[in-house]
Amino acid sequence: MNRIQYDERLERVTKENFSNHIAEVIELGEMTKIIWAEPGTSNWRMEFLIDGSVLFVTGDLGYSIYNWYGSKVHPEWLGGLNIGYFLEKRMASESRSKIFHGEIAMIEAEEYLEDMFGDFSDEEDEEAREDYQERLDLLHREGRVYNAVDWEYFYSEYSQKVFGDDEGSMYKAGFMLCVRDIAPMIALRLISKQIEEK
Repeated sequence: MNRIQYDERLERVTKENFSNHIAEVIELGEMTKIIWAEPGTSNWRMEFLIDGSVLFVTGDLGYSIYNWYGSKVHPEWLGGLNIGYFLEKRMASESRSKIFHGEIAMIEAEEYLEDMFGDFSDEEDEEAREDYQERLDLLHREGRVYNAVDWEYFYSEYSQKVFGDDEGSMYKAGFMLCVRDIAPMIALRLISKQIEEK
């Protein structure tokens, strides 16, 4: 499984858990409160409070606070954001939990090496080909990782030899979003859709 497949599965599972949820929108003067829940249960229940440019999220999946600094936000606008931008605006959360997948870290590392060092034709530079193969061999020999600690150790010891001057981009390899990260965004998309349909 690669990062895209993982993200798609995570989004699908989250949407399935929200399939019977109904948005109750309550206007409170300058604020808007949204209760996002399946009737009769608190499983995957979330509450959103929008106060100007700040979004507060609480519920079964934890809490988080987001801020758009002066831009008054509304549910329809929030539902149209992409996940990266949405997460950039997170100011606080009970955890910035990401899950580590060693297999995905290795796939991403191999793809990085291919992109950065594996671009040569059969007639070209034998030295470049040997350099690429040495980096790949070192990755496979020393990069067998099973958890985040293993990856961090590997990265601290071998990153320069394997990845060259990658400016830390491969440090994040294998760290994946979890449900607590994406659930508010997916819920807001579904809420926005329900509001539009009313």
